[in-house]
Amino acid sequence: MTAWAGAARQSPSTTPADTKAGSTAIARNIAAEPTPTPAPVLPVTSAPAPGTYTVAPGTSAPAGTGGELVQYRVEVENVVGISPVEFAAIVDAVTADPRGWTQAGARTLQRTDRASLRIVLASPSTVDQLCAPLNTAGKYSCRNGNDVVINADRWIVGVPHFQPLDQYRIYVINHELGHALGKPHEPCPANVQVAPVMLQQTIGLDGCTPNPWPQYP
Repeated sequence: MTAWAGAARQSPSTTPADTKAGSTAIARNIAAEPTPTPAPVLPVTSAPAPGTYTVAPGTSAPAGTGGELVQYRVEVENVVGISPVEFAAIVDAVTADPRGWTQAGARTLQRTDRASLRIVLASPSTVDQLCAPLNTAGKYSCRNGNDVVINADRWIVGVPHFQPLDQYRIYVINHELGHALGKPHEPCPANVQVAPVMLQQTIGLDGCTPNPWPQYP
């Protein structure tokens, strides 16, 4: 009984003074720690919107030796992820080539960023919209009014029966631009003959051999 009473009267291990001193030390430590710098808030970058385009800037030198001056501008749909400047450089090289639509002084071609005729590289779904009521089925390119519309999938991978890819790209530019210049589709003249550029070579060759360039008499 006495031992229990004595134990009950033992002093606690800490005193109010000790607690106060400890709290003061903790407060000093907190005050000494540097205030963390907030992480920077980065702007949210939204994905490109379908149906928005970037125009290739500038003007090319006129290509050709006479005839009507036909001006065009080059645009790339932003979701495609291909540089408008690089695409325009290929288009300009095709239109300036003497094997193209300027042959025999037929016309002069020039790119400007204000021309009403536009050559557009676009995603398949946008091509379908721009080409309607023509049915491009997510696979094909077209000319519709003042729009020469190149399907980005075809531009990137081509078609198996028309190789190499760089030659197919020349073809699709010349074919659709040919429509804008008033040229209709043409059939394959005979088996193993060179295909007219206005043959629908993306769909098939009908026995002809692939050809990316217009043929003049």
